[in-house]
Amino acid sequence: MAYTHPLLVVSPQGRVSNLNLLYDGGEQLASGSAWSGWSVVELDFDGRPRLGIRWNGSTQTPDVSAGGNPQSRRPTWFVVPEPIAMVIRAALKDAPNGV
Repeated sequence: MAYTHPLLVVSPQGRVSNLNLLYDGGEQLASGSAWSGWSVVELDFDGRPRLGIRWNGSTQTPDVSAGGNPQSRRPTWFVVPEPIAMVIRAALKDAPNGV
C-alpha cells in the first residue's frame, strides 16, 4: 500500500473516534495536483466533533515519508483549530470528487 488509508488512521490513540472521510487525495505524488496527497476527516476528538487533516505520504517521492505526516510511530491526525475549520469545509466544496 502506497499510503495509509485515512480511515485506518486512529491516532492520537484513545482520543480519536468516529472517523467520517470528507476528502481523500490519495498518495502524495511529485506530479500531483493541489488536490492530491492529503485527506480531511470529521472525527470526534476527546468526545467533541472536530476536523482532522494530514498529508497521506508517498512511496514514490524520496523527500516525503511513506507514512504521511503528522506521525508519531504511526500515522496520526492534525486536529484543525476550530476558528479555521469553516474555511477548510468551504474549500472542500471545490474538491474534484465533489465533496
